[in-house]
Amino acid sequence: MRTLLLITFLSVFIQSVFAQNEKVRVFLKNGSVFSGKIMEPDTPDVFKMQSRKNMLVFPKTDIDTILYRNTAIKQALVEVPWFFKVDGGVLPGNSENEESAPQFFHGSFNYGLTGNFFAGGGTGVEYYMEQTFIPAFANFEFKFRQTRFSPHLFLKAGYLFPGEVQQPSELYDNNDSRNLPPKYLKGHGGVMLNPGFGFTSMFGPNLGFSMAAGYRHHALNYSGKDKYELEQRYNRISLSLGLIFK
Repeated sequence: MRTLLLITFLSVFIQSVFAQNEKVRVFLKNGSVFSGKIMEPDTPDVFKMQSRKNMLVFPKTDIDTILYRNTAIKQALVEVPWFFKVDGGVLPGNSENEESAPQFFHGSFNYGLTGNFFAGGGTGVEYYMEQTFIPAFANFEFKFRQTRFSPHLFLKAGYLFPGEVQQPSELYDNNDSRNLPPKYLKGHGGVMLNPGFGFTSMFGPNLGFSMAAGYRHHALNYSGKDKYELEQRYNRISLSLGLIFK
């Protein structure tokens, strides 16, 4: 897993660096056409390029089309105020835990409140102790810059709901609830908190890739016979890979 994450990170980083040196043709709304290399802009509302020995800067609203890799992109690089992200990963823990690395899969819709700050909501599916849980969470992301490759901070906060109804079991009927593992008890879910740090690399104006690491805390509550109650708290590292659609 560590080797795969390292290779993925390096490939995304190299792609983002070399993308800055690719030649493009810019067609302005007034009919002018310029050729050159994309440069990183100083502010998110401008497009910056080097044409021969000249440094050119255009407001993004003046651009009609950018020809990039032989593909015409209308209003290219004009930041879309929303994005949809699907991501999945694992929650590594101590090797002595009953589950060393539970899996999770999330999808969230996010809208830009400012140029760099996004907020939205999401859901998905997670697996613990042979049971399925459905998260409902608010998602917040802050991008450090409006470029194709950018670090970002994120926070997921919400609640995990049980996705399965408790099944009848002879073990449950014939044993004291205190002697049963959680998968035989009735699940009630619990709160979820997941802050972290990641990187985003956009392959184009509508598709991107992300990878992130963070800290996950959540609680799962269960109940059994004779008013028995059990709470399990998870404190783990979260590692995830995702796709971004605009």
